[in-house]
Amino acid sequence: MEAFLEISPKRGERKQLRQVLHWLRVVTLADLADPTGRFIPEGRLTGDWRAHSTLEWPHQPKPGRKAFALFRRFMRHTICLETHHWQPPGDSMDISTPLGEWLDVDRHIVPSFSRYGNSIYCMEENTIMEFTGNGRNGIYKYRGDVEAMPTRAYPINCQFIDGDTVWTRKKFTLLQTDNVKSRTPGTVKYDTLNRLVKSIKGASDGSLHREERVMTTAWIIADSADSHLTATAVLHNVSSLSSYRAELEGAYRLLYHIEQLNLSPEEIIHWCDNEAAVAANQLDKLWSPSAALAPDADVILALIALKKKMNTSITCRYVPSQQDTKKKIKSTQEKKRE
Repeated sequence: MEAFLEISPKRGERKQLRQVLHWLRVVTLADLADPTGRFIPEGRLTGDWRAHSTLEWPHQPKPGRKAFALFRRFMRHTICLETHHWQPPGDSMDISTPLGEWLDVDRHIVPSFSRYGNSIYCMEENTIMEFTGNGRNGIYKYRGDVEAMPTRAYPINCQFIDGDTVWTRKKFTLLQTDNVKSRTPGTVKYDTLNRLVKSIKGASDGSLHREERVMTTAWIIADSADSHLTATAVLHNVSSLSSYRAELEGAYRLLYHIEQLNLSPEEIIHWCDNEAAVAANQLDKLWSPSAALAPDADVILALIALKKKMNTSITCRYVPSQQDTKKKIKSTQEKKRE
């Protein structure tokens, strides 16, 4: 929830906020809100509620009362501005700017009631029931049990009329993904890249401007001296500020840019001047469940998922930077010769 960054949480507060989010098993505000997107239902921010998620989450103890109180305070100051601080912890919280239409995308949350096409799905304990109908009068009849909900089913308010019939007020409108512009990795500065390239040589770099609380990153995708693309990005409102994070962002955006351009190279050789970022880039999974709680775990997990999706040979190599000592550069060169 990037909105929390607007009030600059301290390091210890950021850790507690992440722990609460992981305990709740939510990624976005839509995972936490009512299906209408207008409020946070009662009882969801006390520690007694957890979302049903198809994702794997790190094992961690339940955060304490102070952590949930901190989370509610940040919600009141950023998302639920009309909620008074004297309100009981278990009460619902109105969202100041209600969420828009549901997107037609895959979801990890398995709600109590969801809809996809002409079917409504109801989850009770470990049983998923399917109800079908024409949708005109909002009446849906029980069809049978299914093993899993469709990944693109979206939450909906619904209620039982009797044991084999459910009723919903109306069909929610889905916002088609064709109308949603995908985020660009950055600003392209120069582009003569051959789109039929079979072997890509890329490089990325990152910088931290701590006083301005800004990170910058740049990357190049090249086939030859005459065929290459360069791009940059400026990153604001990021909770984890470090040169390591900036380097990881550059590595991710380089690969994401290749995918967005629909390139299909047989191999990608990526150069980076941060040894820790190179080590993270070479991971195929996190080294421990607790590593998912680290400040930069989101970028590392995104890198791992993107590399699996691209299904091409990707090699990340370390190259000494201008700040490295002569001794370190010599040691790196000797390792290469070995």
